[in-house]
Amino acid sequence: MEHNPLMTLNDDTVITYSDLKYDHQSSYITLYFETPTDAGFNSAECRVPGCQIENIKGYTPGEVRQLKYHAEKAGYCALAFAKEADKFVSVFP
Repeated sequence: MEHNPLMTLNDDTVITYSDLKYDHQSSYITLYFETPTDAGFNSAECRVPGCQIENIKGYTPGEVRQLKYHAEKAGYCALAFAKEADKFVSVFP
């Protein structure tokens, strides 16, 4: 599974997204969040569409709200990027 870069936030949180996935005839991606810390990394995941933050490791509830905000704002762009890339891969296997 590929992690495609989406953006890096001011606090060095890196947001990447998966290739397009399919579930019961609908498509989705997973956003991945990683923030460096003194002890390693905080991490979380979010399925788009839906924007439910899951697999949270190290983030506070306030930080999770911020991640959800970014997922809601940028996640649909990443989904569109993944759909376009999927079309390209389908043409050139």
